[in-house]
Amino acid sequence: MIHPDVVVFAQGLPDSGDARFGLRVLQSLWSPQTQVVLGMTLAQGLALAPARSEDEWVLWVQSPWVTPEAHCIARLAAALQGGADVAWACDSLQPAPMPPAAYATLRGMERFVAAHAVQAVPVASDHQAHFGLATRAGWRQYLAGAAQVVRVAGAWVHDASGYFGGERREVLPLLPPQMTTLLDVGGGEGGFLTAVKQTQPQVFTQLVELTAGAAAVARTKPEIDAVWVGSFFDWQPATRYDCISFLDVLEHLVDPEAALSHAKSLLSPTGAVVMSLPNVGHWSVVADLLEGRWDWATSGIHCYTHVRFFTRQTIIDMLRRVGLHAQHWETVQVPCPPDWKTHWHTPRLQLDADSLDVYAYLIRAVPVSVEGA
Repeated sequence: MIHPDVVVFAQGLPDSGDARFGLRVLQSLWSPQTQVVLGMTLAQGLALAPARSEDEWVLWVQSPWVTPEAHCIARLAAALQGGADVAWACDSLQPAPMPPAAYATLRGMERFVAAHAVQAVPVASDHQAHFGLATRAGWRQYLAGAAQVVRVAGAWVHDASGYFGGERREVLPLLPPQMTTLLDVGGGEGGFLTAVKQTQPQVFTQLVELTAGAAAVARTKPEIDAVWVGSFFDWQPATRYDCISFLDVLEHLVDPEAALSHAKSLLSPTGAVVMSLPNVGHWSVVADLLEGRWDWATSGIHCYTHVRFFTRQTIIDMLRRVGLHAQHWETVQVPCPPDWKTHWHTPRLQLDADSLDVYAYLIRAVPVSVEGA
């Protein structure tokens, strides 16, 4: 629910449950009597928004995929009250003057921000970031190149705008050799298929994507040979595929085993399934739970639309139940702070210390009937 005194001017809002959740988080932090320009240029927003007062605050948000830390807007407002005309937040894509992002959950983001001093740092008058606050008069000065502009360390937003577009090049080494057909399930805007085509132009690339907006972007990419919009469970092609990929998709499905079984039925005789799955045993999740926290987010391990959760053992068990064998494993590492592990060495606890470091598992699996499986 948007605060009744907040006027929002927006365009290009995504048809994604995760992004819609992120908007609700953002809306809960908007101040009364603030106008918000979302997903359009600042000039467009100021032209659309009727001027109630030159002193009213206008929040400019580049994308609905940004999630501000709880103190972000208040700290931007304090910088304006300190004399700046425009205050920009630091963010995960443009962190300076703060260090690069070092967290994996929303609670982790809070800890990250709390470890850094709040400071308004002057920047060039034409500096632009992804999340900024000013009065209407301040934005007019900014557009005229005459504003005093600051970047506020300690005012932080996480930017997940690349959610649908990642190329996932770390997965390329897991693809089966001599592959000629590849089906990517839930591949968003087709970034992964584009990366595959660039390295293996002979491969026929097929995307199955539930989100119509992302699929429309994928259709514009020459590297993607075919796009089908809808549920993977309704996909019944005549073609059989040498590889079917689920890159951070299975955890969004109520029945991931049914999806794997369907994929298995669509494989060529030597085909493989490649998947990426987040590890709920990662230290960031354990740390949050110890603090009594499990905060949904627009992306990551705590992504709002995750309905299934995995560790290495639950992945092995799932694959066994559907007749698949994990032929090759890789891990995405976001290491646990060394001093954290020492707390858990007790005689009665069988600590999987390696799991604490693993943010995600990358797996190539083949049917158990395949020779060598």
